[in-house]
Amino acid sequence: QFRRNPLLYAVCCLPLLREITLERDARRICCEAERIVESTTGWHTGREFEKKRKQ
Repeated sequence: QFRRNPLLYAVCCLPLLREITLERDARRICCEAERIVESTTGWHTGREFEKKRKQ
């Protein structure tokens, strides 16, 4: 993408625009993935993970 239009790439990488465009989808996908992992493993916190790991 940088080679096609370096100026547009630089503008899209600005923190505010990145928050609106790229990060929104990334956070949504991450939250969905975390819920799936929590529901399948049953570990909702690091402390619970450590407790289960020691058992």
